[in-house]
Amino acid sequence: MTEEMRNIRLTKVFQAIMQAWNDGKKGIGLEGGTYSSKTWSALQALWHLARVAPQPLDINIVSESVPHLKGGCIKDWFSVIGETKETSPYFNQTDYIYRRPGWKGVTQFLSADNEKALGMRRDILFINEGDTLSWSVAKELISRTNVFVIVDWNPRTEFWWHKYYKDDSNWAYDHSTYMDALDVLPEGKKGDIESLGSKDANYHLVYELGIKGNPEGLVYPQFDQVDMLPAVED
Repeated sequence: MTEEMRNIRLTKVFQAIMQAWNDGKKGIGLEGGTYSSKTWSALQALWHLARVAPQPLDINIVSESVPHLKGGCIKDWFSVIGETKETSPYFNQTDYIYRRPGWKGVTQFLSADNEKALGMRRDILFINEGDTLSWSVAKELISRTNVFVIVDWNPRTEFWWHKYYKDDSNWAYDHSTYMDALDVLPEGKKGDIESLGSKDANYHLVYELGIKGNPEGLVYPQFDQVDMLPAVED
C-alpha cells in the first residue's frame, strides 16, 4: 500500500477487496447494511488500483441509471479523491471518464440501461447495487470483464449473485454493517440507524444487520420458494 493510502481512513471492506484482488479471485460480493462503507471502499480500491497499475487498466463503474450514478458513485468518487467533478481537469463530463496523467488506470462511469456499457470490454468492473440489475444485463457485463469484478448490495432479497456466484470458489465474499465503519460514520448516523431499526423490523434486518429481509409490498409476505409446485391429485 502506498504512503498516501496509509493516511486515508479505511475499513475492513477495503481490506477484503484488496485481499481478493491479491489472491487472484475473479471477483468479490459485498453484502451489508447501510453506511457499512461498501460503495465507498470499492471506490477507494479502484482509485488505488488506477494509481498504481503498472499496465493500462480499463475500469468501469456501472449503476442502474445516469441519475443513480450522479447521485451515488460519481458524487462519492470525487469525495474519495478530494476533487469536484465541476472543476476537475481530469473528468470528461460528456462521457463520464476520469483520466489522469501518470495513472495507467482509466475510470469510466456507465449506466446499465446504456447498450454501450453492455458491449464494452474492460479489465475491472464495479456493479453498484447489483440487485437492481437483471441477470441478463449483469451476465453481459461480467462476461466482458477480463480481470476482476466487484458487486455490492443491501440484502433486500436474494438475486443473481446468490444463484451464480455465492458458492463459486473463484469469488470472495464480505459481509459488513455500520458497526464495521464507525471510524468513518457521519456524526449522529449510528443513532439514526438504530432508531429506525427499532421502529421497522425489515429495516433492522436489511440496513442495520445487513442480512436478507422480506420483500415489501407483498400480499403474502411470509412464503417459501420451491423449485416446482407439488402434484395435485384429481
